[in-house]
Amino acid sequence: MLLKQLIISISLLTSFTFALTSNPTILGFEKGVICGPISQRKGKGYIKVDGSKLPQDFKLPTLIFHYTDLLNFTNLPNVEKYFEDYAKHQISDSLFDDDKSKFNLKVASDFQIDDAKLYNGYIDTNKNVEYIVYDTGIYCVYIGKLEDKKIDIPVVFKNSYGNLTYIEYTIYSQMRYVIVLAIILFIYLLNYILKFKVGKDFKDLDSVSVISKAVIFLVLFPFILVNSYMWIGSFLENNFFDTSKDSMLMNLAKQGAQFLSIAFNTYTICILLLFSMGYGVIYYHNGNSHRYRLFPHQTFVRIVGFFVTNLVVIYIYLLLLNGSKSDTPFLTGFDQLEPPSSGSAVLNLFAGLTGLFSITWFILIVYFYFKTKKTISHFPPNPNDEDSTHRVVLAFKRSILIILILPIIVMFIAGLITASRVVRGIADSLPDYPSGDTVNFDSVIRMLALEKSMEVAVSPLLISNWIYFFSAVIGLFFIWIKDNNGLIIDRNVDDPIENADVSQFNISDEE
Repeated sequence: MLLKQLIISISLLTSFTFALTSNPTILGFEKGVICGPISQRKGKGYIKVDGSKLPQDFKLPTLIFHYTDLLNFTNLPNVEKYFEDYAKHQISDSLFDDDKSKFNLKVASDFQIDDAKLYNGYIDTNKNVEYIVYDTGIYCVYIGKLEDKKIDIPVVFKNSYGNLTYIEYTIYSQMRYVIVLAIILFIYLLNYILKFKVGKDFKDLDSVSVISKAVIFLVLFPFILVNSYMWIGSFLENNFFDTSKDSMLMNLAKQGAQFLSIAFNTYTICILLLFSMGYGVIYYHNGNSHRYRLFPHQTFVRIVGFFVTNLVVIYIYLLLLNGSKSDTPFLTGFDQLEPPSSGSAVLNLFAGLTGLFSITWFILIVYFYFKTKKTISHFPPNPNDEDSTHRVVLAFKRSILIILILPIIVMFIAGLITASRVVRGIADSLPDYPSGDTVNFDSVIRMLALEKSMEVAVSPLLISNWIYFFSAVIGLFFIWIKDNNGLIIDRNVDDPIENADVSQFNISDEE
């Protein structure tokens, strides 16, 4: 399971861009609060509350503030309670100043309201609010009571760079460089095999090891396509779709990209399993080669069937997850990758199945690695060349180290750096512990932890994943391109003994 999580974490992180709920940020008769992250740079980040759909001469009290300032107000409920009470229409009238059409805020004795750091006023048909936030963080919009069930109050969270959230934009901004780097690497590796291994034409591509070609054409090239599609979707959303709008086409694009991202990573895991079984090392699916055996067709069909079944389970799980009720419906801009506590039994079942598939992939990769290593020792690729066999075994071991060990090391280092930055960020911003009611304090701490994680955790985790991916691609390519280790296709050879079915080479545990 750890392998699955580590290897696919790149696209899982990029899928944050598309996994957000499709529900637009709109308040109304039963929803009186919404919170979301805002990044402020050069005074361009703002929150807009639209009152154009309100009745004439109706002024709706509206409050916008940085959520960590909640403790400065003694009578303002936390977001969880306000959301719940508003839905039940149990908001106290004492919370509003009817004469001034705003919230009646009571402040702590040592606090003085700074109008630049919050908005406390109203909106109506002729007056919208466009509040420019003063600092990066999570901001909340509270509105007063509505009498008409049909009224919608759109709320736009506009960051300084566009409509994407801080997390989404961090991914989006890094992804464009990653795609360029991946394209450059693709061109370089392709040029390398053409220049040093093949020549000016493509006729001798068979002389290059299968694994080296697979790294380029079956991993790196699809990676470029998938991430390019995601980047285009992020670009469109960032520039043309604000948070208050519900676009069916954009929602379909998001869900499609989310599934495509995870499907690509499941596909990558499938390739790793085939590699651990010796595909490209001593086995191949057709044709002829020096010292190789045919991969059993039945086994290949089973793996493909397992892969397709995994995709079906993932697809159903994502459909159920995206349609489930969030544990934090008052919060926008943060992905929900796990089932909510109130999730249905069917949703929890498919969540368990996706986890089971992850564990199974990992177990199979480890199991077949040791089995393939034993097979190589008993039936070497070239019995007459011990040095060649030794190079293949060594390359196989090094590859598995890159696949299994390198991500653990990279993620461990990144985790330590991230954890220390988050803890330090929370400690520096931690408010004084209250002597009385701690409910609001606990709510602020939860939001503060989320805020600091957003600000300092995403970037190093992303960078560590990019480092691992490119290190793995480069490492695997040159491990197998050196001396052309592994399987080399030779279409002019026809040796029925060398091309025997792998089922003839069963290795018992006693051997």
